[in-house]
Amino acid sequence: MAFDTNIEERMRKYERVPKEFVEEAKKVAKKRGPTYQSLSSWPFSLLSATSIPVAARGAAPFELKPGKVDLPDSDKMFPDGPSADAINNNCLACHSADMVLNQPTLSKTAWTAEVLKTINNYKAPVAPEDVGPIVDYLTALKGTK
Repeated sequence: MAFDTNIEERMRKYERVPKEFVEEAKKVAKKRGPTYQSLSSWPFSLLSATSIPVAARGAAPFELKPGKVDLPDSDKMFPDGPSADAINNNCLACHSADMVLNQPTLSKTAWTAEVLKTINNYKAPVAPEDVGPIVDYLTALKGTK
């Protein structure tokens, strides 16, 4: 059957697709006929159909329930030092001082990367003029010697 070769070729492009998915795709395609064989979104259909256990396929959809997360509560501030105000005013909104102080020692370059990651990836509202003082503080306190 031409479709079997075609799907195997398409699946080879996605090297991460296990062989059992190829066999399952062949079975599903044979059952569903030409309409299914022409779908361009076959990887998504295939993965959604084969990644769900057979017993769960007919089950009712699951329900997400609200949960409660208790975050650590601490009023501990960073130790006094140059730029302690910058780190206390910016970093304690999301991090406890203990969490930061228990990090491994890092170079100034690594601390800069960590601070910029929190700003760029996690959207930490740190003023650009506070980045240098925060990095200097962290390097002085937890920098490699």
